[in-house]
Amino acid sequence: FILKSQAGQKTNPADALPLLDEAAKDAQAGLTASAPEGADAANFDKMKTAVTPLFDGAIANDDVVKKDYDNAIKYFQEELKAMPAAQQTAGPGIEDTYLLGTAYVQKTRQDLVNAVWYLSRAAAYAPEPFKDEIQKAAQYWYKKYHGAMDGFDQVQAQAKASLNPPAGFTITPAPPPPSPQELAHNAVTSTPDLKTMALTDKEFVLANGTPDDAGKVWDTMKGLTTKVPGKVISATPDSVELAVSDDAQQSNKADFTINMKTPLKTPPTIGSMANFIATFDSYTQTPPMIIMKDGEMPPTTKPHAVHHSTHHTTTH
Repeated sequence: FILKSQAGQKTNPADALPLLDEAAKDAQAGLTASAPEGADAANFDKMKTAVTPLFDGAIANDDVVKKDYDNAIKYFQEELKAMPAAQQTAGPGIEDTYLLGTAYVQKTRQDLVNAVWYLSRAAAYAPEPFKDEIQKAAQYWYKKYHGAMDGFDQVQAQAKASLNPPAGFTITPAPPPPSPQELAHNAVTSTPDLKTMALTDKEFVLANGTPDDAGKVWDTMKGLTTKVPGKVISATPDSVELAVSDDAQQSNKADFTINMKTPLKTPPTIGSMANFIATFDSYTQTPPMIIMKDGEMPPTTKPHAVHHSTHHTTTH
């Protein structure tokens, strides 16, 4: 108890760890201790029952600092189970219920259903200002998992009434986000005139759509001559690779190949922004690439800022 209290006064986890390590070592010894010879068995068992939650809590807190969240969960559960009901909703019981909830969030494979339960229970009994902070955490993870706040009040009421979730308790997860192929299809079906679709959105459909959806978009592009702005990824006199979409520019990866009509006397500098006038010739989905032919520099070769469409029909 003293070592754990001293550790709690440290602001740096590294300073608290030696104290918690010592406390956990002593706690493990306490949990496995047998009654000394000649001791009154009933009194020994009574004492051990009283201090077992403290031992479990010391081990769990040590594991939290070490980021061993699975083991921390095990000992927080043991601690709370060993506590009398009145202690579960007061002082260390509330604090360690909260830490149990956060351990479910922090473990490698998050368990947000249990996290929401124990955070909600801790919020139900915590005093202000901690109540509001814990409540917001419970709400945040509930919405992240479920996708909305409907049903949260019922979960909160259940958690307040019971230390642990009942058998079979669950929270309905939010539906998975649309796949890139679904997003591409939605873009095609929601655009009355595919010719008006932004170039970056057309590119997204070509890269991710079904053959039918990609074909519909490509029919509006093939053979069309247009200006293409982008970031130069590589350049030779005969061919220039550009990053045109925002994603391509951020990842410094080409998504357009401009094959020149006549060789360039001075290829553009890699990393510069450049414009070309060229004709859509073909495309590949893997890797995503739009190939253009008969490329030419526009009359003015001065690089200028690239302006993308502010309206996007897809997310990518």
